[in-house]
Amino acid sequence: MKIAVCDDDMATREHIVTLIKEQIRDTAVVTFASGEEMLKAKEDFDISFLDVKMKELSGIDVAKEIQRFYQALYEICKEWRHCQCLKQDYLFPYIL
Repeated sequence: MKIAVCDDDMATREHIVTLIKEQIRDTAVVTFASGEEMLKAKEDFDISFLDVKMKELSGIDVAKEIQRFYQALYEICKEWRHCQCLKQDYLFPYIL
């Protein structure tokens, strides 16, 4: 499992990481000091902890960008699935 913690306050980030590690020992936790930093990383996470109020992009803005990306990816894969050359169900079973 891969978890993101995005908060502009370092103490809060560290506290959240400590709480996560106490509950789930075998997990990767990646921290970000800003929403921009998290979006630039272009990484996939199973769970994301986002601070609602940050300087530039809020956690809500970051969540919306992530949602837009996955919605666009879903639409592309849905279109590909309808192409005759890509009709094999094994190509995108995890997306559709």
